[in-house]
Amino acid sequence: MISVPNFILAIIAKNAEPAPTADVIVTLPAACWVIDVIILSLAILITLRFVTQRLRQTSPADAWLVRPNSVREDVVLWLLIIFFLVQMSFAEAFASLNSDQEDIASRALFGFITGSGTQFVAAMACLLLASKRFVGGVRAFLFGPSIVPQISILLEPRVGFNPDSSGTRAELQPEPNIRTNQNAPSKLSMIFLVLILAWGLCPLTVEATILFMQKFNLESALNEHPTLSALQSGDLSIALVISLWGGAAVIAPIAEEFFFRGFVQTFLVNVLGSSAKAIVATAFVFAMIHFPQPQAVPALFLLAVLLGYAYEKTGSVMVPVIIHAGFNLKTLIWDSLATVT
Repeated sequence: MISVPNFILAIIAKNAEPAPTADVIVTLPAACWVIDVIILSLAILITLRFVTQRLRQTSPADAWLVRPNSVREDVVLWLLIIFFLVQMSFAEAFASLNSDQEDIASRALFGFITGSGTQFVAAMACLLLASKRFVGGVRAFLFGPSIVPQISILLEPRVGFNPDSSGTRAELQPEPNIRTNQNAPSKLSMIFLVLILAWGLCPLTVEATILFMQKFNLESALNEHPTLSALQSGDLSIALVISLWGGAAVIAPIAEEFFFRGFVQTFLVNVLGSSAKAIVATAFVFAMIHFPQPQAVPALFLLAVLLGYAYEKTGSVMVPVIIHAGFNLKTLIWDSLATVT
């Protein structure tokens, strides 16, 4: 059977090429397997405790943290336009300067420039828009809103489509379980708990998805990112390897969380009037844009739900950024330690 770590890295994939066949064996050091078993055990225990608490709970569940903002659909549209224009510009510039685009190193460099380069520009654009659309500016966007004792003050910027018969745009009514910012959970504890869940449950989800695809003879749909093949080839310079690692473990988490959690999820909270619905909808979009790696889609959906939950509970976009970065970094380390035969 193909090892899980070889496919988990598809999380950072945007384009795909055929993955190894089932005859390929990927072996991890025993220490990695032991760590994975421990993490999975902790993740299962945390999940069982969470479910048990919810089943026994008689009072309303812990509510979401409110982030005062004026994020509307125009913000999301502007960010998408900036992303695609910059990516096309980088792609055209690289194509005109590079004559050997079939070389592994050249393809890897192309992926880094068009992927990480565009994500960096998009992240800067997110910060610029956050300074205008979030109450408290960039600081509130990154680290969460300041402590405000009056819930009514927090709710004023939340506008969207009122679900009445007229369909007019009006101020949304607050969810009945919204709480004040004084009771926000510790960011460090949230990062730790969600990382354990992501490290434990997402690989298990990928493995289950691969088994399902193999059962129905869908192995041909299993894809791997060209960057991963390049890293495994050993034909890259040290500078390019470091760049690819930095793009996957630093730039991608920042850009994706700024956009998906910071703006898309915030916008959907304003429109839908429900943090839970916004988390699920954002997770679905996040997973589907990685559809070239179908074996990773369910795991990506689960990861995005966890990231969205952490964001709504803390109000700080840096919390999902750190979780996302930690998830990608562990995957890269495990992949680098794997032996392919």
